[in-house]
Amino acid sequence: MFAQDRERQHDFEFARTDYAANIETYAAAGYELVEVPRAAVSERVAFIQQRLGDLSGRQPSNPAGKR
Repeated sequence: MFAQDRERQHDFEFARTDYAANIETYAAAGYELVEVPRAAVSERVAFIQQRLGDLSGRQPSNPAGKR
């Protein structure tokens, strides 16, 4: 889903490196990352709604002690 345009001036390789760095940083901070599947919008919405339902009653993935 990458497209270089006027606002996004970095190339695809930079985008890949930046993505990997973000994943590593959030995971190291204690966040549980969930990748939304590449699918039709309705399927993505259903996936997100399911995940949110699964989270009810759980503690945040990044407790305050890990900041």
